Amino acid sequence: MRISSRRASWEIPTLALAAHLAACSPAVVTTATKPMPAPTPTPRGADAPTPAEPPPFDPWALIPTRAAAAISYDGANLRDEWPGGLVRAAVDAHAPTFALTFGLACRMVPMQRIDRLDVDVRHLGDLPEPDVIAVFQLDPQYPPKQVPACVQNNRSQRLQAANGIMTFAWSPERSPVVFAHTKPETFLAAASPVGSLRRFGEALHRGLEVRKSAALAALVELVAPNAVAWIALAGGDHASDAQTALGIRPRSLLAWATFAESLTVTARLRLDSAAEATKVASLLQGHVRTLGNFEELEIIARDVDVVLRLGMTEEQARIFGEALGVVPAKPGEVGR
Repeated sequence: MRISSRRASWEIPTLALAAHLAACSPAVVTTATKPMPAPTPTPRGADAPTPAEPPPFDPWALIPTRAAAAISYDGANLRDEWPGGLVRAAVDAHAPTFALTFGLACRMVPMQRIDRLDVDVRHLGDLPEPDVIAVFQLDPQYPPKQVPACVQNNRSQRLQAANGIMTFAWSPERSPVVFAHTKPETFLAAASPVGSLRRFGEALHRGLEVRKSAALAALVELVAPNAVAWIALAGGDHASDAQTALGIRPRSLLAWATFAESLTVTARLRLDSAAEATKVASLLQGHVRTLGNFEELEIIARDVDVVLRLGMTEEQARIFGEALGVVPAKPGEVGR
C-alpha cells in the first residue's frame, strides 16, 4: 500500500503521533490496568509548598513494559534553523511553569542551550515507570558551573543543590530527576523508581548502556549518518495504552530525521506479520492525511514492516505540530 504526494519536510514527532492515533482510534479497548506509581518524596527547601504541575503530555507513558528505547537530538545543527524553533516552541508549551521560571531566572532556556541530547530509557515489567538516563551537552557559551550556582541562589521545594548534585521534583507521581555537571559542557541526569541517585551513579561509571544492547544497537546502525534526531525502540511484554488502543504490538520502531532547508523523516515499524503491517499502513494512511498537507508523504507495507517517509515545509510542519497538539497554535488561529 502506498500514497505519495510531493510538497515539503519536517521531523514527525513519533510518540505524539502514536498518542494521537490512539485517541482517534474508533476501537479503543483497554483490558490491562496500569500499575499505580509508587509515591516518591518531594525535596524540601525554604519555600512554602507549591502544587505539583506535571506536563500535559507524558511520552514515557507510551513505552511498553520490558522495552528499551534510545533517543538522540542534535541541537547544535538546528539552533538557528526553523525545526529548532519548533522544538523550542513545543518544549515551552509542555514544560512545567516552574522549569520555565527557573530558566528565565538563570538566563538559560534549556532547548536553546543544548547542543546535543542523548536519552536511554529502560522499562522493567515490575516497576511502575521507566528508568531514564540522559546526557546533554550545553552551548559552550554557557558556563556549566553557572547552573548549580543559580540553583543555590534560587533554592525551592522542587529544585535543590548539594555537593554538586542537583535534584528536581518533576511531580509527586514521578521519581525525582538528579543531575550534575560531569565534564566540560556536559551534564548527566537520571530518574528511576529504584532510586534516581543510584541510577545516576551507575550511569556515571557505565555511560549510556541501554542503546548498546543487541536489539537496539542493530536498529541504531541503520540510522542515517546525517540524522539530526532519531528514536529507536525494541521489545515490550505489556503494550502501552497507545498500542492497546490501536490493537497492534510492534516489535520495534526506528525513526530518524535529516535536514537540508527542509526536513525529511524516515520511519520503520516492524510488526509480527505481513497482514498486520498492511492493516497498520492503511490505518496510518487514513489518519496522517487528516493532519495537514505534505510535500512528500509515502506509507508502504513492506513484508512485516511499515515504512513511512514524510516531508513538509516550515508552514506545513507548524500546522502538523498543531494538529498533534505538540506545537501551540499561533494567536488567532485556535480552532482554525
